[in-house]
Amino acid sequence: MNKYLYGYNSWQTRLTLPELDQRWAWYRLHPEFRRRLVAMFDAAQAEGTDLGLGGGARSADGQRKLFLQRHEVSNVFPCCTFEGKKYKLRRGMAHAAPPGRSYHEDDAYQGFGVAADLVGDLVWMKRNALRFGFREFSDLKEAWHVQPFEFTDARSKNGNRQLRVWVLPEPPQPPKPPAVNDPRQPRMTLRARVQGPDVFVLQRALNNLMGAKLSVDGVMGTRGETIAAVRMWQQFFKLPVTGVVDQQTWKSIYDIADLRGYKVV
Repeated sequence: MNKYLYGYNSWQTRLTLPELDQRWAWYRLHPEFRRRLVAMFDAAQAEGTDLGLGGGARSADGQRKLFLQRHEVSNVFPCCTFEGKKYKLRRGMAHAAPPGRSYHEDDAYQGFGVAADLVGDLVWMKRNALRFGFREFSDLKEAWHVQPFEFTDARSKNGNRQLRVWVLPEPPQPPKPPAVNDPRQPRMTLRARVQGPDVFVLQRALNNLMGAKLSVDGVMGTRGETIAAVRMWQQFFKLPVTGVVDQQTWKSIYDIADLRGYKVV
């Protein structure tokens, strides 16, 4: 079971998913949003890097405290207004939206938060965010922030947009262990006038995999049915149409045979 980075001292704190589910900042995020995050965290680990949750859902009171911590009342270069007053960002602080305007708040969508601040490999996150249904904010100098791709940047402008079930990329499959008697032994390159055992193998494979109805005679004729069948195979699988069975063509035969449960012999 994978363990995920959690919190801003996350290089020391790692939690399993059941442990993460006990944390308020996590379980108060929308379930679909959490599903996407876990898929992205797993993919990052599978690719040899790491991502996790720094900050997630917040209460309205928590958002208020964060906003006031990071901003101060000022009429000089204000960035936003709150309760009738103008505020500017304190020096060295990252922006936080006033209460009622943040997707982090636990009433932002259907009674859940739909924004997260991530920790770990944020360069990988930026490169892969869209695959997992996220909008990232590096262009707004918040490289750690993600929220559902369906929603606008500003919560007040979201309207009636809905969070849907995002089709996630297939998780990477572990490599198959090599078979004891791996049939993918190097095969002879076959061209016109060649004959021998590998031609028998080729003809049997084409008969089984594409219904070629070739005579299994072990001969590559100069203009015969075997070369014609090879050219049809190459054309169908978008290979160079040469009529020559090179290693690329052999590989395609083995790949399709594996999919169909046929043993190339």
